[in-house]
Amino acid sequence: MSEIKKRVLIKSAVGAVLGLLIGIGFILFGKPPETYVGLRAPWAAVAYLVHCALHGALCVGSQIVYDIEKFSIARATVIHFLITLISFYILGMTTGWFHPGDPFFWIITAGFVFVYFLIWLAYYISYRRKVRSMNAELRRWKHSHPDSPASPEE
Repeated sequence: MSEIKKRVLIKSAVGAVLGLLIGIGFILFGKPPETYVGLRAPWAAVAYLVHCALHGALCVGSQIVYDIEKFSIARATVIHFLITLISFYILGMTTGWFHPGDPFFWIITAGFVFVYFLIWLAYYISYRRKVRSMNAELRRWKHSHPDSPASPEE
């Protein structure tokens, strides 16, 4: 199995567990679904949890696009955003959470975009700090090793 497939499987498994935990939290602290996608309790809760796990697996598993070196960060972000948004729409519509004609659909979409942006911003700030720290370490190393070969940029 290729390295990329292994990473997709691991990320998807982690996402499925996170989605499952979020679904369990909604059931425990909210109202357990009495009916769901045509099923009645307790199978409604099982189907609900499967959908939550599937969405988590898609969202986290699709983060692999950030590991594709030929993709710019902007391209990877757009692809990941589209994968998560489309999977959210498909799962949301098949489970009856919302429908495109419903005004609630646009509120959900705005909320999804806002949360996605907040998560992206947190990662951006974190990675920016790491890059700055690495660059500072590299500059310090270059100054402490003046006889080292010049970098390609110089």
